[in-house]
Amino acid sequence: MREGWVELFDSLEKLYASEGSDFARDAQKILIESSSLLPTKQASLAPACRHLPALQRDSSALSDLIISLSDQFSWGYSNGAKANQQLSENLAYVERIGPTGMIVDSRMRIGFFLQGPKISYLKHWHPAEELYYVVQGKSGWVVDDLPFQDKKSGDWILHRSMQPHAMLTYDQPMLALWAWRGDLSTAAYEIVAS
Repeated sequence: MREGWVELFDSLEKLYASEGSDFARDAQKILIESSSLLPTKQASLAPACRHLPALQRDSSALSDLIISLSDQFSWGYSNGAKANQQLSENLAYVERIGPTGMIVDSRMRIGFFLQGPKISYLKHWHPAEELYYVVQGKSGWVVDDLPFQDKKSGDWILHRSMQPHAMLTYDQPMLALWAWRGDLSTAAYEIVAS
């Protein structure tokens, strides 16, 4: 188990280093500092994890590593999914590092996000600034009132604090890396469109 976690942290550190922004450097620093720590939270699966087998193997080393370790993660529902049955069955996240994460850290939230196929994650906002990296899957992303833009594996997406945004998956599930910085509270998280 330990070897897989070390490889995962090493891969994530390199990925954030390649992005190059201050946000990514902050995430990289926290990953480096946390790389020797083992999770303190018990592994669990959410209903959306049934979409994991539909992810393509061998699409990337990072994707394969996340999929191979997925049963060791503590998967939960996203805040927006709790009040909506379709979303609660098709969205799941792992907070790998963060205030409520598998490794506790109050400076940032870093984890993975899984969205099932043909699901619209409604427009929402939160105080934290958010950085996504699409690990696998083509999806539509929208910010503010702009039109949806397609994103694919290898794309980065930045959401500013309180910026309305939404995601739409197509025929395949999407697996993404996400990070929050700034105000990490989930109390002000709000869905702004139904």
